[in-house]
Amino acid sequence: MTQLVVNFLGGEGVGKSTNALLTAGKLKRNGIETEYVPEWIKGQLYAGSTWGFKDQTYTYAKQRKLLMEPLSDPRIRVVVTDSPLILSAIYSDPYDSRLRVKVLEDFQGFNNLNILLTRTIPYSPVGRSGDVEQGKAVDAKILQYLKIHNIPFITAPGEDAEILAFNLAALWVYDRFPTLRGRRRGS
Repeated sequence: MTQLVVNFLGGEGVGKSTNALLTAGKLKRNGIETEYVPEWIKGQLYAGSTWGFKDQTYTYAKQRKLLMEPLSDPRIRVVVTDSPLILSAIYSDPYDSRLRVKVLEDFQGFNNLNILLTRTIPYSPVGRSGDVEQGKAVDAKILQYLKIHNIPFITAPGEDAEILAFNLAALWVYDRFPTLRGRRRGS
């Protein structure tokens, strides 16, 4: 895999979507071919469906498909997501070891930049199925998962993480594709 996947991690309402969108936009503006991959499950929530929350295998397949679409284009250098694949392992049934193994294997096949967000912004219930306390519980599960599986990550505050993500992703790209340095698109 020659692309970088920027994964914003954290529970509901920590700022994943905002940071992912800001990071993708800034990378694009700086001439780096970038795509944003949204949360499949959030689209289901807006459509009024909650059954996907109960079937993590199906949700994982849908999210993986969304992620693989831009990764199949060799011109894309960075994919930014607010729904990293490992979230399916976090939300899955703890006894579903097949799904958990598959998720981890797939995830480890990518060049990942993992940013675990800390809660520094007010929680908004819009577009969410839970509350802030459930989000904090997921934050703890993600941290535990990353540590248990020795997955490298950086911790960043929810309101400023896009700056860190942009700088690290741009350095990664410029290191591998030096001709892209200095390219900038219109504002």
